[in-house]
Amino acid sequence: MRKLKICAVCGAGLGSALIIKMMLEKVVKRENINAEVITANVASRHYLDADIIVGSKIFAPNFATCGIPFIGIENMADEEEYAKKLKSVIEKIKGK
Repeated sequence: MRKLKICAVCGAGLGSALIIKMMLEKVVKRENINAEVITANVASRHYLDADIIVGSKIFAPNFATCGIPFIGIENMADEEEYAKKLKSVIEKIKGK
């Protein structure tokens, strides 16, 4: 499978997006997932070049129509939540 592009998002693309990015990078490394993790703000949702978008679950409605799978995180400090949800979405992508 080609290298995935995972985008961590928040309102401005700087605060919680960086926390999410760090958690995703841990999971990607630990699970040996071939992926690049980037950050962006919610306003750029229609222009994102990503395979998966990850952000606080409060942003889910903003990504409902962008055509890219969105992972809504409830607890930004829970590495296992990231791993479980990310692996689930990757399996769905592989199945297409």
